[in-house]
Amino acid sequence: GNESFCSVDGVLFTFDLKALIRFPEGKSESTYSVPEEVREIKEYAFRNCKSLTVIVFTDLVNCVRENAFSGVPSLEAIEVYPIKMEIREGEEWKNDEEEGWYYSEDGVLFWKKKTRKLLIKHPGGKKNELYVVPDDVTCITAHAFEDCSHVRYIVIPSRETKIEDAAFESKYYPTLTMFAPAESCTDHYATARQITFHQL
Repeated sequence: GNESFCSVDGVLFTFDLKALIRFPEGKSESTYSVPEEVREIKEYAFRNCKSLTVIVFTDLVNCVRENAFSGVPSLEAIEVYPIKMEIREGEEWKNDEEEGWYYSEDGVLFWKKKTRKLLIKHPGGKKNELYVVPDDVTCITAHAFEDCSHVRYIVIPSRETKIEDAAFESKYYPTLTMFAPAESCTDHYATARQITFHQL
């Protein structure tokens, strides 16, 4: 056997199961639950997995690499099962308050640490034309809305919410409309990219 890697039901992990490296493109299931031992999901782990509609993992995962959920066109929801939340009184929770944690709202993946709240990934297959970004989100990260061909209208209520450069795919700029306060980060982002902008 290989001492560095292992395979569970065809899915590739590091030998200790701490990192999920690759979910095979050809696997046919629509829902996948990441094993509880996993703490890291590698870059492009689910790329081109066209049958997946739901991916579930626990909030014991402390690292989701950039593009982990990119190229999954049918993905409708990322669900985080809250194990940490159930032990919040324990010592482990106090430590994690410093590290931050992942959670999901309505199938969208977020990461939170104290006053920072990042929108990590809106699933590409989620069929909503309108998405309202929670007003406590401090940053929409790169690739957060990659593959999101259904989204037409984005409402960003906070003028402080920053948007990383590649958060939205340029091919969708012509069909996208953003709503946010004037002179907000969103206003500047939309103007620089010729995305239709309406003041809230």
